[in-house]
Amino acid sequence: DQGPRRTSNQDNFWADSIEVRGSEGLLAAVCDGMGGLDRGGEASRITCENIREVALQSVDVESIKKAIHNSNSTLFNLGVQHEKRMGTTCTFLKVHQGQFTVLHIGDTRCSRIHSTGYSVLTEDHTAFEKFKREGRAVIAAAENKLRSQLTRCLGVQRIITVDESTGAAAPGDRFLLASDGFWHLLTEQDLREIYAAPMEDNSVLRRLVNKFIAISETDNLTAVLVEV
Repeated sequence: DQGPRRTSNQDNFWADSIEVRGSEGLLAAVCDGMGGLDRGGEASRITCENIREVALQSVDVESIKKAIHNSNSTLFNLGVQHEKRMGTTCTFLKVHQGQFTVLHIGDTRCSRIHSTGYSVLTEDHTAFEKFKREGRAVIAAAENKLRSQLTRCLGVQRIITVDESTGAAAPGDRFLLASDGFWHLLTEQDLREIYAAPMEDNSVLRRLVNKFIAISETDNLTAVLVEV
């Protein structure tokens, strides 16, 4: 959803099922173009398209990771060429044969929701989280600004570090990939609703988008739900 105030949607996503050696798997990616830089929507689109193009040939995690690094190089070089930086977050999920892998940079999140609760599998690469790790106090007036200030993303630096996490994915587990516009106001009750909703009906995500906009959200909102 573009949201109520933005003049464009700088989020992009891609998701698909795969078959590898006779067993089904799932792939998903969400990229949130940086609104503070130029051409954020183009940056997120390029990254999603690069991941999709590689995934159609190979779903090996190292191949996907290389696609993310290549996307960073493309965006960085375009920024130098046009003298206007462009950037995006990127969170990628692969679920196959009872295992999940998440590749991540930025503040788009991947959460795992299961029968006993949920866990956020990604770390927000923001100034706020950096201050917390360093034990530095944050005054309330500065918190929102620090939460929106990325310390890592694609396109801004020539060399990047992409986080990788893996774990078991049990039947019935659900994974939620969401841009910050969607997860900002997400509550535990919302996550329970997402877990309980029929997968055949994506209206739970639409209801939550409408709810967040009604409360106060003004950013682009994107969410992808995957069930094992």
